[in-house]
Amino acid sequence: MTGQRLGGILAARGITGALLAAFPTEPHAISFPWNDFAIVQVGHQIASPRLDCVLSDHSEAVTMAARRITQCGYRRIGLAIEKYQDNITDARWSLGYAGLSVTMPLLAQIPPLLPTQMNADLFLSWVDKHKVDCVLTLSTFRNEPNIMDAWLAGSGKHVPKDVGLVSLDVTRIHSDWSGVKQHSEEIGRAAVDMLFSKLQAGERGIPQLPRTLQVHGHWHDGGTLRPPMGVKTGCEV
Repeated sequence: MTGQRLGGILAARGITGALLAAFPTEPHAISFPWNDFAIVQVGHQIASPRLDCVLSDHSEAVTMAARRITQCGYRRIGLAIEKYQDNITDARWSLGYAGLSVTMPLLAQIPPLLPTQMNADLFLSWVDKHKVDCVLTLSTFRNEPNIMDAWLAGSGKHVPKDVGLVSLDVTRIHSDWSGVKQHSEEIGRAAVDMLFSKLQAGERGIPQLPRTLQVHGHWHDGGTLRPPMGVKTGCEV
């Protein structure tokens, strides 16, 4: 179905507002009769046109996680996610990670691992080459559970004693992992609220000045980090 056809079906049913919330794994452009609808996007997957959107504060999540990780004594923190996961956040994961070199300069400078598809050999080689002692990652890859804990165990590395694991999007899949909860339900509620306000105000079409509303995450204690050391590390901010 084309975007124009979908727009015609929605209009025929008296629908004047829509949430755009499920997309392929890469940013893309779509054709749609924008001027007939109030639109709010969840996330940043649509590259064109620029729309009002609601999303998690990805860069803040990286900084929040890094602060907690350093309190636990880790210093060689590496980001390991698949490239598409960075792309659909408009590179906010990697930008947040790059910013650590400024805000936390005592951390080791480790290049992020951003392959097209993650696998055990690639991951373990990166960990060994850069002596990574804590990994920033995500709970899933292409909707399949992240099994980095099993890869590390299979290579003789103990989590969290030898290598810590931190999820930047803790979900039920890995509720026992340490990391940041993004609050997907709250993101959805905020998107509905924004759409409702646009409908009430009679706003339609592509906004001249697109707005982005960010929902803050919060830290989730799990079993994949060593306990905090209880002293300031010198690289906290």
